[in-house]
Amino acid sequence: MDGPGGTSAGWRAREERGLFARMWRGIARFITHGMWPRSQALRESEQKLKGLFELSSLGIALTDMQGRFVEFNEAYRSICGCSAAELHDPESRVPRPGRLSEADVRKVLRVGRYGPHEREYLRRNGSLVPVRVSGIVIVGRDGRNYIWSTVEDISARRQVDGARSVSEQRFRDFSLSSADWFWELDANLRLCYLSENFERACGRSAASMLGRTRAEVFAEDDLNAPEMSRAHMALLRRHEPFRNFQYAMRDATGATVWVSVSGLPIFDAQRRFTGYRGVGQNVTAQKAAAEAAERANQLLREAVEQVASGFTIFDEQDRLVICNSAYRDKYALSRDLIVPGATFEEIVRKGAERGQYKDAMGDIDAWVRRRVQEHQNPTGRPIEQELGDGRWILIVENRTPSGYIVGNRIDITERKRTEDQLRKLSRAVEQSAESILITDVEANIEYVNEAFVRTTGYSREETIGRNARFLKSGLTPPSTYASFWGTLRRGEHWQGEMINKRKNGETYPEYVIATPIRDPAGAITHFVAVREDITEKRRNADELTRHRKHLEELVAQRTTELVSARDAAQAAAQAKSEFLANMSHEIRTPMNAILGLTNLALYTELSPKQDDYLRKIKGAANSLLGIINDILDVSKIEAGKVDLESCEFALDEVLGDMVDIIGPRAEEKGLHIRLDVAADVPPVLVGDPLRLRQVLINLGGNAVKFAEHGEVVVVVAPQAMVDGDVMLRFSVRDQGIGMRAAQVAQLFQPFTQADASVTRKHGGTGLGLAISKRLVELMGGEIGVASEPGQGSDFHFTARFGVGHAEALPAAPPAPAEPAPRIQPKLAGLRVLLVEDNEVNQQLARDLLTEVAGGHIVTAGNGEEALERVRREAFDVVLMDIQMPGMSGYDATRLIRRDRPDGELPIIAMTAHALASDREKCLAAGMNDYISKPFDPVELFAKLATWGQRCETSAPPAVPACASPRALAGISVETGLKHCFGRRELHAKLLRMFHETRSGTSGELRDALRRGDTEAASRLAHSLKSSAASIGAEALSSAAGRLEAVLCAGEDDALESALTEFDGRLGIVLEGLQAWLEEEALPVV
Repeated sequence: MDGPGGTSAGWRAREERGLFARMWRGIARFITHGMWPRSQALRESEQKLKGLFELSSLGIALTDMQGRFVEFNEAYRSICGCSAAELHDPESRVPRPGRLSEADVRKVLRVGRYGPHEREYLRRNGSLVPVRVSGIVIVGRDGRNYIWSTVEDISARRQVDGARSVSEQRFRDFSLSSADWFWELDANLRLCYLSENFERACGRSAASMLGRTRAEVFAEDDLNAPEMSRAHMALLRRHEPFRNFQYAMRDATGATVWVSVSGLPIFDAQRRFTGYRGVGQNVTAQKAAAEAAERANQLLREAVEQVASGFTIFDEQDRLVICNSAYRDKYALSRDLIVPGATFEEIVRKGAERGQYKDAMGDIDAWVRRRVQEHQNPTGRPIEQELGDGRWILIVENRTPSGYIVGNRIDITERKRTEDQLRKLSRAVEQSAESILITDVEANIEYVNEAFVRTTGYSREETIGRNARFLKSGLTPPSTYASFWGTLRRGEHWQGEMINKRKNGETYPEYVIATPIRDPAGAITHFVAVREDITEKRRNADELTRHRKHLEELVAQRTTELVSARDAAQAAAQAKSEFLANMSHEIRTPMNAILGLTNLALYTELSPKQDDYLRKIKGAANSLLGIINDILDVSKIEAGKVDLESCEFALDEVLGDMVDIIGPRAEEKGLHIRLDVAADVPPVLVGDPLRLRQVLINLGGNAVKFAEHGEVVVVVAPQAMVDGDVMLRFSVRDQGIGMRAAQVAQLFQPFTQADASVTRKHGGTGLGLAISKRLVELMGGEIGVASEPGQGSDFHFTARFGVGHAEALPAAPPAPAEPAPRIQPKLAGLRVLLVEDNEVNQQLARDLLTEVAGGHIVTAGNGEEALERVRREAFDVVLMDIQMPGMSGYDATRLIRRDRPDGELPIIAMTAHALASDREKCLAAGMNDYISKPFDPVELFAKLATWGQRCETSAPPAVPACASPRALAGISVETGLKHCFGRRELHAKLLRMFHETRSGTSGELRDALRRGDTEAASRLAHSLKSSAASIGAEALSSAAGRLEAVLCAGEDDALESALTEFDGRLGIVLEGLQAWLEEEALPVV
């Protein structure tokens, strides 16, 4: 092989050998065949050959078969290192290339040539020269054999080969001694070479790898991700160098070996890709060590993360290496800056700019310099740092031998607060006006405050260490000390009086409060006593005792006077109430006669003038009655006797009532009434419709009264939502005379109007607005007015209502004066057995069926009585209550069906329960139909018409008007009249009966509960629920139903609340009925 730098010389030598071989073959032919040159051209050619012969760098010699030189050139002589004469001398010891052994001669003669051979010639000077010898056999003109030989000095090549051999051996030694191996890929990216130590390094033979691509090696198992294999092969195909590409393979035992390879692409002289050469390394141990290090780092990170304090490590360049979440949490404003690699200065500077640190609020740069200096030169001394949000952090930092800074940050906010509290407590103790001393369990004094020093005259030095008994005066009873020590040793605090002695011998009384102090284990270690010198207090107490006695005498005297004044005031209030009641009764009695006789007279034959007089009398009487009612309302309001009702009502009905009342007067004056109700006003409200109607009628009536033209506009709009309630704003606007500011200021006061001219022209007492103001306030609102003379007035008020549900409102009852056609049963002769324990319901049903329809009613108060009646008498229909004392309606029905299995007697169930399951239960018991209480007369007659088969459609008979209440607290008169088929006199009768029979129900119910008889209490609640609904007391009926449900469910926690609501609702109804009964003889207009 050609060594470095020898490639051109070798090429030239090879070319020369070829040229001269051809030349010698030509010469040989000339010599052999005797073809010596005969022409000038040949002679010139011979000269050229001769010149080449002499100039050749190869040694050329012609010898006979015995090695004698015939011809040689200068190059041969130079290689041999001898003269031409020595070469021609046959006896000289010079190298003779043609001198061969007999065996070589025979071989040469047979093949016609010899060599090439490498040998060493001994030169004349004794040195050896390596040569390469070859030759051919020719036959001379004389017929003898000759040998042309070429001799090449290969000393330079030998040197190159030696250097190359040394280099190769050196490479081989390095390769064998290295942990790495060398590899080569061919142009097809297949392994074509692996150094010898591959097997030692990787534990598998080179033969298992040669001829394969890395992709094929990767595919042996699933140790390497396919994506990684594809990416590496793509890189190789792009002929790019690479470093430290790692992949896994199996060794001969099946164990996993991780290798890392680096390589460079190889290109030939024409830049054609010929493959890759590179180095490989077994990195299994390094990878395992890295994984172990990563696990250790992960363990370290997890351990650091579990540290409760804020933990940090900064490197020598003050860059953050690691920290935990506690550190980030403590410095939340800098959280985004606290990342590995950030410098400490960057973190604190940005934090300071964001207000993280309280001390940095001023000169940020100066603070940062100081803080960085503290951080970079840690002493291990704790540093307290206050943050901008008031928290305190304790910082402890130390530098490791390697130059790293390890820090801990602990939140000491609670400790600082405790220290602050202790300082305050210490100041409080020191500055306390009372003496405070602390002793051990043997009463040896360990602490006293300044007040003790001032009180006793003993200094701290004279006191601390002594036993507290030195303060004794001998005047405190021994029993006091026994109680004192006994109480303290039991771990309880003691308080009482002692008499002690000052340093000057003076005794003084003290009020002592002593308490034991315990250690964390609960053992008593000390006692603390607060001792107050009460000498001055005793003197003051004696003085106060004398003053108190004097004051008690004065108080007794004044009390007697106040009692007399109170009695006089109560007597005057009672007299006022009695006067108002008497006046109301005395005025209403003749007014009743006036109105009644006037109404009767209006139905007689009258002349136009007489009719006019009577109608004016009626109008004046009604006005007078309105004034009386206003006066009574003012009296009730001032006495706090007005309670608002709370029930669901339709706002449009209240507004309709207002229009119905003020409409006729407005029509007489040519005024138009317009209602403007916002679309988002709830249609159903929860509140007192009667009082709302009263306010609207008053304001609307005033608007009509003071307007002469135009329209009266009533506007309703929501103002706000308050805790689920709606605050509505009502406005009544007219185009009347208006008012001046001075007149507006006098409004809303009782018995006050704008001025006297208003009273003379328009009348009125001024009570209406005063009553409206108080009612609006009771409804949670305010009332006001905006007015200008000649521009009309705008009276407006707000009121708070609950939001109701439209489906909860009962259908409006038909007006009694103009009843709609309905099913009117003619029950003459129809015998009905009414089984009902409630007297009010008995009265209602009896009067409806007897007086209205002409039927014959027989009543039974319970199931047993009903059963006996059915067995003795014949009935066409049975109305059966479900829940009664004793035998229930269900049981009574079953027994009737057992006695009369033909089922011909219709039985209609009546119950206050209105669930579908109740209907199914009634039908299962053998009843034919079902009606809910309070029953609608129309529905009741329809049921009787169906089952009695004696009914027809007709209009109800005219019912003469009869006295009935205009409104009652807790009772919907409209609903009650509906249940009475519009009969006012029947409704009035039911109201009186309810008042008579239910006044003691609350007491009876509570007596039953005290006896533990919840069943009786439940029956009372159920019975009252039904009768209350019949008269229109819906809120009371609901309260009774809730009480019944609580009693049936045994919900003791809810019982008192349900009882309270029931008593309140019943009280409102009974008070309203009592007030109405006192005035029931008067007509209500």
